[in-house]
Amino acid sequence: MTEVEHDATPRRGLDPRAAETRRRLVEAFVALSAAHAGNVTVPQIVARARLHRSSFYAHFGTVDELALYAIDRNLDQVHTENLGRHNRRTMPARASNTLVIAEILDRVSDPANPLMAVLARDRALGEQALGAQLSSRVLDYYAQVSSFGGLTPLTRSASAEYVGHGLAAVICGWLLGEVSMTRAELVDWLALLVPDWVMTAVPVTSVESRG
Repeated sequence: MTEVEHDATPRRGLDPRAAETRRRLVEAFVALSAAHAGNVTVPQIVARARLHRSSFYAHFGTVDELALYAIDRNLDQVHTENLGRHNRRTMPARASNTLVIAEILDRVSDPANPLMAVLARDRALGEQALGAQLSSRVLDYYAQVSSFGGLTPLTRSASAEYVGHGLAAVICGWLLGEVSMTRAELVDWLALLVPDWVMTAVPVTSVESRG
């Protein structure tokens, strides 16, 4: 398995030049991945991005790190949009969360999505990374949605790990042809993996009191 030696998560507050460099590297990687089925090298990336190799290594240690960063950025947008729907109360929690699952599936199943490139290079790395990133967003969802305010830290952590890595395992299996379902069937099945109290955003105190 390829090990990630540097922090590949998005860094908030990057200066504009660093942010632009990362944007160009991500765009180059995604375009090349679509054309070369994941077999992308650093020289190819910097050539397409019109950057020097030193610019790549100033931000990422390996191509896999760049890929994981690109996946993370992609999921960030879905997460932000979901929180916005909750805050604006534009749709019921279950409908919003089901939509999130569908949006995640649509993004990762795009042939140009960097997750496919990572899975082609290292299945375990791709699944682990997607699970960790989904888990992180579930934790943030718990923190941002007021009805989960009564969750204990242990409940938050355990639930986020279960939901994030459970979704990632099924999604990666589907992408690799190991799960035979249509997209609509898969969305419904994935929604069943998420506990009802998460899908409906019911007050946590009522859930934990039943335990």
